[in-house]
Amino acid sequence: MAPYLHRDNLYPSIVAFELDDTIWNGRLDAQYFGRNWKPIEECLEWTNGIVRDKSNHGNVLSLCDELGDIIGDLETHNVEIAIVSSNTNKALCDRALYLFKARHPASGEWTPIIYFVKYDEVYPASKVEHFKRLRNYSGFDFSDMILFDCDSSSRVVENELGVTFKAVQSEGLKWNTYMEALNAWRRKLPG
Repeated sequence: MAPYLHRDNLYPSIVAFELDDTIWNGRLDAQYFGRNWKPIEECLEWTNGIVRDKSNHGNVLSLCDELGDIIGDLETHNVEIAIVSSNTNKALCDRALYLFKARHPASGEWTPIIYFVKYDEVYPASKVEHFKRLRNYSGFDFSDMILFDCDSSSRVVENELGVTFKAVQSEGLKWNTYMEALNAWRRKLPG
């Protein structure tokens, strides 16, 4: 017999994140980052807690402070992580996700964030298209997914598909915002 799970202990199957101004502060734009670099993703370096453009140190990204704890919580509860972004340069985004690290909850080792990502949906398309692909790949219902995004127009996934949407404020994703979204998703559960 399976143990009884209290509603407060339940987690969705997939949690998805936009990148810019959601999991990191700043915008990773190939028009400004990596000018004259081939391949462009080699322009990025990690230094002093930030990812910056080697050729223009004014182009920087900083990981949201509480993202490591959020990833640890998701990993501990076997939640699959998705990146859903309309960024036009997947290789550049993946490189940034490789350079930023979070502590793996099981091993305690600092691990590139990209290693926690199961679904890497970075291409110019609507969030509705991203989530339709996620459903096709994963087999999970839209109602078993959460999206965090700083762009409130992405709420369309909630209105059209039933994905729980949580808008992220300009300072990026925070633990309390994460918990608010989990609780909103839990309130939608039957029973």
